[in-house]
Amino acid sequence: VETPVTPAAPAAAPTAAATTAPAAVSPATENPAGAGPAALDDTAARRLGEIARQAVADLVDGHPDTAAEILKRAARDPALASLSSELFRAAALAGDGRREEALVLQSLQDDLGRSLTLRTRQGSVRLKLNRIEEGALVGIRMATTDDTPMGLFRVPIADLSREETLERLQRFAGRPAGDLALVLALCRDGRGQEAMEPIARLPRVLQEPFRARAGAAVPAP
Repeated sequence: VETPVTPAAPAAAPTAAATTAPAAVSPATENPAGAGPAALDDTAARRLGEIARQAVADLVDGHPDTAAEILKRAARDPALASLSSELFRAAALAGDGRREEALVLQSLQDDLGRSLTLRTRQGSVRLKLNRIEEGALVGIRMATTDDTPMGLFRVPIADLSREETLERLQRFAGRPAGDLALVLALCRDGRGQEAMEPIARLPRVLQEPFRARAGAAVPAP
């Protein structure tokens, strides 16, 4: 007598979770998009904080070369290897920490041939800017009411007001050297709150010590 054969049950279909779940990623290697470099251990993090604070102090005190050298040495430190590229970038930017005068001069060169109102320490001057020579702006002074020429006039660049200087630095906001020059000028003038926006565009390693400086900034007398 033949024994009837019972058909085998079909294999269970894989669940949605089994077909769609990605392979597990070890927390040690996971690095979501936009996340920073691997976390430093406590000792390295403290060292990085000390280095960044010293570099920012040197920048504010007018020693950009010293700040750049400190950051370059840090970039070569094996304990800070995960931040090496950012530290080198910060070092290169720190080397531009004496650019305020050059950027102001560049903005004035962009204005050659234009009629403009310059704010100086002695007051405002309406001027058609002809040339820049021996540290002074040379042009035709214009009447403030109808721009009637009033003769040749010289304005030493050093006599420009801080408001004029800061407004000219604002033209370079969004460029690394421009943001750094603007942050330094605002911190030195005690206008820390205004410095927060350009600080956010600096290399991350410099942001926290600059925020601390800006928060403690006292308006210049």
